[in-house]
Amino acid sequence: KLNKDGSVCKIKNNKVAGVSSEVFFLSTDEIKRMREVFKNIIQSASTPHKEKTARRNLLMFNIGIDFGLRISDLRLLKYSDIFFERDYIEEKKLVPKSSYTLMPKKTARCRKFVQVNIPVQVIHYIEEYISLYPFDNINDYIFMSQQRKPIDETSFWKILNDVAYDAKIRKNIGTHSLRKTFGYHAWHNSNDKAKTLVELQKMFNHST
Repeated sequence: KLNKDGSVCKIKNNKVAGVSSEVFFLSTDEIKRMREVFKNIIQSASTPHKEKTARRNLLMFNIGIDFGLRISDLRLLKYSDIFFERDYIEEKKLVPKSSYTLMPKKTARCRKFVQVNIPVQVIHYIEEYISLYPFDNINDYIFMSQQRKPIDETSFWKILNDVAYDAKIRKNIGTHSLRKTFGYHAWHNSNDKAKTLVELQKMFNHST
């Protein structure tokens, strides 16, 4: 990425030199610290637009660690994936779904669909965001850029890296860390870890 003058844009990197490029999940404490940084950015926003962008970033972080989607699917999430379109169009009611059908972008060539359960907490996060920033169309993307397109993966990777750096996290954090964080805590907090592994395999659409 280049600056306006053509020079290379420097990106803060929380990766420790000499360590594998593998990304890691976030502990409960690290999640809390990153949320605090996101909230500080919101509170210090100098314009309404910057505040909205900061709230969008926190929303994407929260949903990422509670939903377990790949970033390629998370960034394309629409309000119509979360709420019933007919109820909104006919009665202007936001009726949340319990699940929706997804064709993961990574395996789109196989035309394989998966049923994704929508956590109640994810619905709560989105409803809270909508109360501040109502959408124009139920088929709008939730995580839109200034160009009214879905935020790109590289941009959100940079946002996560900057926030992790400010939260004093010195391990490699990437967009896939959100999916790993969801999986780890779902397994770690489960009373039946073997059953949870099978459920995660199905949800993550993994062959083994």
